[in-house]
Amino acid sequence: MAKTKTTTAKKGAKKTVAKKAPVKRKVAKKTTAKTTKVAAGARKKAAKKTATKTAAATTGRATPTSPERTPEQRVRETNRIAYMLAEKDGFARDPEHYWLAAESQLGQE
Repeated sequence: MAKTKTTTAKKGAKKTVAKKAPVKRKVAKKTTAKTTKVAAGARKKAAKKTATKTAAATTGRATPTSPERTPEQRVRETNRIAYMLAEKDGFARDPEHYWLAAESQLGQE
């Protein structure tokens, strides 16, 4: 609780002024080798979880919780499969052939 100080002005009126509470400074805690290892392990686990979530989000693949793909995800997946089929075949045929083959593979899933 703040303490108050009473002062008198020239005209005889009293003024109350509140004193500021002292500022508490944070002191760095001492760390031991054991706490450092535990903290490093926790950071690694958090990084793995984030990496897994990020990888699932950037690949455009459907997640196990959502069995149906959005139209954008379906196009990306079809494009990826079509490219892999064309690469395996040496890009010998028409791109439409690979696209249709990729769509049929997605339809079977």
